[in-house]
Amino acid sequence: MTIRTLAFVFPGQAAQCIGMGQAMADEFDEARDVFETANEAVGFDLAKLCFEGPKEQLDLTENTQPAVLTASCAVLAVIKERTDVAPYLVAGHSLGEYTAAVCVGCLEFRDAVMLVRRRAQLMQEAVPVGEGGMVAVIGSDRETIESVCDELQGSGVITAANINCPGQIVISGEMALLDEAMEMLREKGARKLVKLPLSAPFHSQLMAPAAEKFSLELDRIPFKRANMQIISNSIAMPVEERDDVVNALKLQMTSPVLWEDCVNKMLEMGVTDFVEVGPQKIISSFIKRISRDANVSNVDGPESFRNFSGAFGS
Repeated sequence: MTIRTLAFVFPGQAAQCIGMGQAMADEFDEARDVFETANEAVGFDLAKLCFEGPKEQLDLTENTQPAVLTASCAVLAVIKERTDVAPYLVAGHSLGEYTAAVCVGCLEFRDAVMLVRRRAQLMQEAVPVGEGGMVAVIGSDRETIESVCDELQGSGVITAANINCPGQIVISGEMALLDEAMEMLREKGARKLVKLPLSAPFHSQLMAPAAEKFSLELDRIPFKRANMQIISNSIAMPVEERDDVVNALKLQMTSPVLWEDCVNKMLEMGVTDFVEVGPQKIISSFIKRISRDANVSNVDGPESFRNFSGAFGS
């Protein structure tokens, strides 16, 4: 008999969509309770924003981050309450690492939603709008992209910020350097370059002022030891002790998201099945490009929850 080893993975910013979480909240009390807790924590109707938009408000970083976290935690609450399925490992893409911390008992959901809203505000404030940004590089290799960033580093801040999967890497930094990098990567054969609709250069050293302030916020929150390992974005290694989890979240602000490395680490540790818990299927698509042999599924609504429960439940 084939032994199935399960990892839960959680999406980050860019997974937001109008309607996310609504079907779960309509059908399951546990999901509805999560949205109500979020509304109380942030002081406005976050559930309505998730369910109805408008899109331009949902897409604001300070709203997006708590919204995606809440939609993911709503699904997670249903899984925890209505199944006996537990993962072997967890990981989250950038913001999703906070959902992972909630999943493994490090962090109370109410604290998490307030934290990520503050995180988003500080990240947005760190760099004036228009001075920094992010660019998705499609169809180029990691070594080429990192060498271009290294070449430009002497003129300012630019870095490979999201190592998502082979052929899909996001660079982050000062806008003038991003424009130069785009020209250089085009000449080196990149298939497609897309400026992302984000007004801040996340996961770069330009986030250092935000990271310093946010470190104080993290220190005020009563984190606990994890009840299972989280594969940290910034080091692509498991963390479990309270201080290690907190330090990983601090480091994440200015460090690249090593998602490809995280997935490879989980595969190395024996994971056979990845379940993306939360809206959309963005990181599921990354995982399939990292390993064709990995079994990948998604839970974001009642129907996919029932499929999951049937596949993994006892």
